[in-house]
Amino acid sequence: MSNLNFDWLRENLQDNMIVFDIGCADMGDTLRLKAALPQSTFYAFECANVWLESNLKVAADNNITYFHLALSDVDGVQTFYPSSVYQGEQWPWSGSVCKPGEYLQSDTWEWGEGYTVSSITLETFCNEHNVAPDFIHIDVQGAEYKVFSKLGTIRPKCIWAEISEFTNYETGIDYEKFHALMVGYGYRQLHKDSWDSLYVYKDLTCSDYVC
Repeated sequence: MSNLNFDWLRENLQDNMIVFDIGCADMGDTLRLKAALPQSTFYAFECANVWLESNLKVAADNNITYFHLALSDVDGVQTFYPSSVYQGEQWPWSGSVCKPGEYLQSDTWEWGEGYTVSSITLETFCNEHNVAPDFIHIDVQGAEYKVFSKLGTIRPKCIWAEISEFTNYETGIDYEKFHALMVGYGYRQLHKDSWDSLYVYKDLTCSDYVC
């Protein structure tokens, strides 16, 4: 569940935007975003098969465009590694196109067999669908760098990204490398906590972020 301040979002962004929720899981955050920005257009992305049936219904019931695929750095297919059990309870929330690292191979975790999923880059998706997001909410368990490495010329006004999992999966990067990528694109970091970071594009005028 995202720690995003939805009041800040309503105050600083227009309610007629294009919103991408990448790694939407059960679409819980997608629905919260839609409640905050009810006049905006929503695209939700998820590739874990466990969520497919319920997400199709939620999307249809709430006028959300849903794509069952991975946004990443590859146009084609990738292996998705589904999480299964955490501390003895069913836990489908932590699957990733990045292989679980040593920390996630402890006795508290169980993982299902990896399977092939369709994958597309942000640049390719936006070109094919003639769309560009104004706001991106992303939680893809360490694969955030992969997604934004293929941003192309797209520059969302605002990005809320999970930053806590880079070293828990086999990503080959850390937070500092991700942050440098975003700064190189022209973003400034308005907020950072232990889990997430808020980036705003250089031409966006906004209020200070309050947790």
